[in-house]
Amino acid sequence: MNEDREAVKDILSKCVNAFCADYGYFSYPLSVLEPQIDDAIDTIATNGKNILINGRFLLEWIIGGKSPSALLMHTLLHNLLLHPFKVGASDYDLIADISVSNIVDDMNLRYDSDKALNQRKAVYKSIIDEFNVFNENSIGKFLSEKSESYKENLRELFTVCDHSYWRNNSNTGQSGGDKTDEKNEELLNFWKNVSTGLIESARVVGEAFSSAVKAAVGGKYDYRNFLKRFLTAEERIEPNDEEFDYIYYCLGLKNYGNMPLIENLEYKDDKDFSDVVIAIDTSGSTQGEPVKRFAEEMYSLVSQALIGDKVRFRIIECDSEIRDDVLIRDREQFENKMRNFEIKGGGGTDFRPVFDRLYSDKQSGRRIKGLIYFTDGYGIFPEKDLGIKTCFVLYGAYSYKVKTPYFAYRLELGGI
Repeated sequence: MNEDREAVKDILSKCVNAFCADYGYFSYPLSVLEPQIDDAIDTIATNGKNILINGRFLLEWIIGGKSPSALLMHTLLHNLLLHPFKVGASDYDLIADISVSNIVDDMNLRYDSDKALNQRKAVYKSIIDEFNVFNENSIGKFLSEKSESYKENLRELFTVCDHSYWRNNSNTGQSGGDKTDEKNEELLNFWKNVSTGLIESARVVGEAFSSAVKAAVGGKYDYRNFLKRFLTAEERIEPNDEEFDYIYYCLGLKNYGNMPLIENLEYKDDKDFSDVVIAIDTSGSTQGEPVKRFAEEMYSLVSQALIGDKVRFRIIECDSEIRDDVLIRDREQFENKMRNFEIKGGGGTDFRPVFDRLYSDKQSGRRIKGLIYFTDGYGIFPEKDLGIKTCFVLYGAYSYKVKTPYFAYRLELGGI
């Protein structure tokens, strides 16, 4: 019996070595988890500290022609996406498994038959077609509309590992001084750090992993910080030629060498407000609720980041032409706008009308602090830089495929 156990341990060791050789980016987190044989469980499980595998289950998995790397990757990804620490809704086990399986399938690792693979891909496509984005929020919304019998079929299709250990980790931070909670908090922070370290290499691993890991460890905090830096970065200061007298300046240089009589006034005394412009792509491919949430986030961000500055919040809605252009002067006006918010437009997407209008505004003396354009990215971009500080915030499952203009910043949300 001991010989059989040692043989299974040796097989597991070879599986781990092969996995690390093929997926070097994941060798460190897998070594932290230390996969080990544990026949007290029926299949495979993780508790955030270890990967525990039933020996017979491992052998049957391999004999059945399934990839042991797919098995290890599935369980490892649960930790990297912080699933053991955020158990909540009744469907969360299934949400987590669909999220992870999408990544494993994207990496072309073999779970099972081609038939099952095609069934899973059909589920992924249904979610993207309905919500224009694939993340845990859209998976949850998709499942909320389905019957229990349908969800049970999905569990048979997507379930790989046992999640029972997650229940012990999911109360992280709830009871304050409890030592167990403190340990779970430490474990959660550890996996956040590990996942953050993988973000740079995430695109190499695959786009599905890239989007999922950014959502897990980045979320609202990261994109808010990025946009805060974008809005508060110093602009180039231009000379005020209107208040500069060249006659006295040149007279001083002529008579006294390098001593001009009047120095150039380097700062304009411009008391006008600067506009922070949020442009919203209102084509048919952009959904209303994500747009509304993003606008609310941006108003809050502008209010906090630019406190004390003379700025105005401006919302432009545009598909192939500008449908609405509203200047928001106070919180009450913004709340009224959001309360009655509806997408105006629905045609094709052309970004140029917004740039043309803002360029015309600048020419007439209006100050534009920055343009943040919320879009799925599929439209006609301006070909040249009009001197408008721009960030395209790309929303949607395939935002990574969009090529933005050379002069603009870009931020990929995936979904919010």
